[in-house]
Amino acid sequence: MTVPPGEDPVGVIRDHLMNLVRAKVREAGHELAVEERRLLDVRDLSVFADGVFDAVVAYGGPISYAFEQAETALAECIRVTRTRGVVLASVMATIGTMRYFLPAVVDEIEAFGADVTDTVIHTGDLRHTHATGHRCRMFRWREIAEMIERQPGRLLAASASNATSLGDPEALDRLAADPDVWARFLRWEEELAQEPGALDGGTHILFGVERA
Repeated sequence: MTVPPGEDPVGVIRDHLMNLVRAKVREAGHELAVEERRLLDVRDLSVFADGVFDAVVAYGGPISYAFEQAETALAECIRVTRTRGVVLASVMATIGTMRYFLPAVVDEIEAFGADVTDTVIHTGDLRHTHATGHRCRMFRWREIAEMIERQPGRLLAASASNATSLGDPEALDRLAADPDVWARFLRWEEELAQEPGALDGGTHILFGVERA
């Protein structure tokens, strides 16, 4: 989305996302199930007591936008979830993202040298790039697994997003043209994306944690 000149980009994006949430909930026919909406910082959910939610969903990569406080953000999501409740989260993935956006990576190397890309590869932090636009922290699966091990919970499942479907829209269109083949492909994608060797291969890493 484009932020008008002179506007606060954080405020514009915040309002856009809240409107998008409202629209999607209405489209799904679930508006009456919404009790309350709040704008909060995933790094600090202190307005909520421990264990107040049956489940917490942190999709869309909010933990990736916490940068150095990513583990604090995950810990907060787990803290506000009840015992044996589940946190479902996603983060941006370093390896799959580099693979998908490799032409842009090459452009940046040619324009600014390889040192910047080397720093991004080893930190996952896109704030080091010269490119305008997206700024977040990407992760490798082992980093997420280590974070989870330090939390009061256990890993339930993990998956890459679009591990096999990444980067070839024409092939996907051909698969989607046959409903039976498309359904089979989605089952293949779901199965293969959970293989340990595939967890870093999508643009995002999805994972579920059960609070102890």
